[in-house]
Amino acid sequence: KGTDINTIDKETTIDINNKINQKKRKILGYLSSEELFLNELAKLNVTGNTIFYKN
Repeated sequence: KGTDINTIDKETTIDINNKINQKKRKILGYLSSEELFLNELAKLNVTGNTIFYKN
């Protein structure tokens, strides 16, 4: 709170993002959002090397 986000370097931003995405959540069945996303990709038989485009 109260921090100018323009003063935060890219690496710190990435670290914060990773911590948020790897946090286990009760609402997600005690999975992290990252785990849930990867599970959904696996259901679609999509690998981590796939690139998504939005038209």
